[in-house]
Amino acid sequence: MPGLTNVRRHRAVWLAALALGIELFSRGAVAPRANFIARPAAQAEVRYEIVVSKNVMVTMRDGVRLATDVYRPALNGQPAPGKFPAILERTPYNKDGIAGWARYFVPRGYVAVGQDVRGRFASEGRWRPHRDDVNDGYDTAKWIGAQAWSDGSFGTVGTSYPGGTQHALAISNPPYLKTMIPVDAMSNYGRFGIRHNGAFELRWMNWIFNIGAPNGSQEAHEPAVRQAVLELGVNVRVCAKGMPLRRGTTPLRLVPDYEAWLIEAMSHGDYADFWKNMGASVVDHLSVY
Repeated sequence: MPGLTNVRRHRAVWLAALALGIELFSRGAVAPRANFIARPAAQAEVRYEIVVSKNVMVTMRDGVRLATDVYRPALNGQPAPGKFPAILERTPYNKDGIAGWARYFVPRGYVAVGQDVRGRFASEGRWRPHRDDVNDGYDTAKWIGAQAWSDGSFGTVGTSYPGGTQHALAISNPPYLKTMIPVDAMSNYGRFGIRHNGAFELRWMNWIFNIGAPNGSQEAHEPAVRQAVLELGVNVRVCAKGMPLRRGTTPLRLVPDYEAWLIEAMSHGDYADFWKNMGASVVDHLSVY
């Protein structure tokens, strides 16, 4: 899960990968999950304008609503008639970021769907890294397939954490999913990624202090809290010297869900059930992938 700068840097990579993936599927060079025929996006003509629906609140099975942006093909400023395949990115880095690739694919006949994962930015609920992405991804897939504009097929894209949300979605074996382009996505957080053969990777302390908590947390909606967390995050090394960390004693006490996750992730050194969660490990659930 690199920082925001790295995520932006990788967007060009998976944009090209997505176009290549669609082309390979159309040529039959890659075995799809189901029958799926699409014209190569790189060769498709521009036929449409774009109309955007921001912050559509999609309800999950437990009642939590996830903020979702939908970019649709349009003609003369109105949604175009007909049914279209969709491209989905579920991200903790702000769904506004999909606007770049949406500007390419939507005029070529795709619906672009960007969703803030649970507890991040405009979405409701608690953020628990990847622990809710299996069910939330499945429920989002069903929602996409039920839309009047859907042709009953969609693919997914995303780098790093959004690559992980794709893995979690695939484990749920959802309807309508035809192809995936996960880039730089970890397959097992307990053995490599968050912990490395049991050792906690301290870069995650920096990530949670300087990117995760101040950018996108529910508490960060309050400017004073966001500024306080950013200022405290400058001294993350001082906090690290006080390990083992205890709840309520770190600068993250202003964003308690994030403090709780960091301490929990640092506390599970062995390969326990915590790391075998379906959203955190692909390799433990390959039989249903």
